Amino acid sequence: MVLLLRIKTRLFYQQMHAFWSLQKKNDFRFVLGICSFLLGLVYLWLFCDESLLKPDSLGYINFSSQRSLGYPLFLKGIHFLFHSYEPIPSLQIFFFCFSAYFLSASFLQMTRSSLLSIILLFALLFNIPFAKLSFSLLTDSPAQSFLMMGLALTIKASQSKETKYYYGLCLVVGMAALIRPLSIILCLLPLGLSFFQGSSLKEKLSKQVIIGFFVIASFLLLGSTAQFFRHGFFKTEAFLGHNLIGKALIAIPTEDVLNSPFPNTRKESVAVQLVLNKAPSLHLKYLLTSPYYDTIRQRVSSETPSLPPSEQDDFWKKAAISLIKGSPKAYLGDIWMNYWALWQLGDLCTYQEDGDFKSYLETHTPLPIMGTYQEPEMRHKFNQKLGNPFIVYGIRMMLGLGFILSLLIPLLSLIYKFRKKPISNPLVLGTLSALTLQAGFIAIACTQAGLGRYALSFWPCLCILFLSTLTLFMDHKHK
Repeated sequence: MVLLLRIKTRLFYQQMHAFWSLQKKNDFRFVLGICSFLLGLVYLWLFCDESLLKPDSLGYINFSSQRSLGYPLFLKGIHFLFHSYEPIPSLQIFFFCFSAYFLSASFLQMTRSSLLSIILLFALLFNIPFAKLSFSLLTDSPAQSFLMMGLALTIKASQSKETKYYYGLCLVVGMAALIRPLSIILCLLPLGLSFFQGSSLKEKLSKQVIIGFFVIASFLLLGSTAQFFRHGFFKTEAFLGHNLIGKALIAIPTEDVLNSPFPNTRKESVAVQLVLNKAPSLHLKYLLTSPYYDTIRQRVSSETPSLPPSEQDDFWKKAAISLIKGSPKAYLGDIWMNYWALWQLGDLCTYQEDGDFKSYLETHTPLPIMGTYQEPEMRHKFNQKLGNPFIVYGIRMMLGLGFILSLLIPLLSLIYKFRKKPISNPLVLGTLSALTLQAGFIAIACTQAGLGRYALSFWPCLCILFLSTLTLFMDHKHK
């Protein structure tokens, strides 16, 4: 009886492994492609009435000084060809779906697992907020599509002796950085690949790195040149000072109002800081702080002398850095709050937390400067559909596990590297995903609010991190 049970268990394991290691991966790539295409059609039907223009869209259409070259150039090209922006949603959603397919098919090639590849595909495509953003003139969807393309080419480059995939990866990184400046952190993919990769790239490593980063630098040079001819300054965009000043005026305790370059805004921020410091928890403080950043930036704009765009941004940047130097500990506290919010999807609340936040608002209404609190659209939808405590805490536990893995997987790779042990492709991929995820979240926390929209922009990295770790575990069990 025991022997029969062992035989049945062994047969079941073999059947599961056969499904895990599907040999006809070419056939399954076709399945992945069909699923991607069909879901693209579904999204076209669901979101066809979505508003094309958002508040930030005009900045891209007019190529303002706060926007980098890539997306405005894309918009100009489409308008030149079709005399309309109407084709853009279709192009963006199918680029989004194709990028998800390409990453899933590349993951299938690496792991030979049909199960994991189909899980990855649907995990990527069911990032519905970003699929929906494909139907507006915003960079969110194209930036995530380029991220998925970059991860896919990282897999290709790690498995092939051909240098074309490495150069293709650098090309994608350059284009991504031209679409959205934050995407410059994708340089970690080719750089990390060069560091961790074994003998398949070792012979031509130096040449590849030099040529690859020359490609990336060429895109940045192109963007800076375009800004010089358009706005008279030589950098890819003028937006950093705008971001920093809003955070600094909120985060840094008010001590010297008279010597501030924005005395009126500084006085108003005193009342704001008093309200924020009375928040019952870090979570509730974050919920109210994030909309205040933009409110303060608007006040600063009205109090700033008329200057050319680049000089104005430099003026804000110097003022912000001066404030931060005065109290770096307070600014680090603000960074930590937003970093925590990214890792916990801070815009998501249980029904109880939402009630506590409303009570906190009622106590301090009318709010300084804002008067009444306007709930961000994505936060409202999160709390309407996902406010159940089991769902919220389940998501937080998943993200907490992702945070732990994002520290452990790179550490494991470093140990293998310095002990000169071979590093498997899934481990390299998991490491690079983790590093990109951490770098992205840190960069956002330093310069922006930890909004759920920004956290979801790195969703592909989190998916790859989880599934690469699972692949490592399954490979270890199989051995």
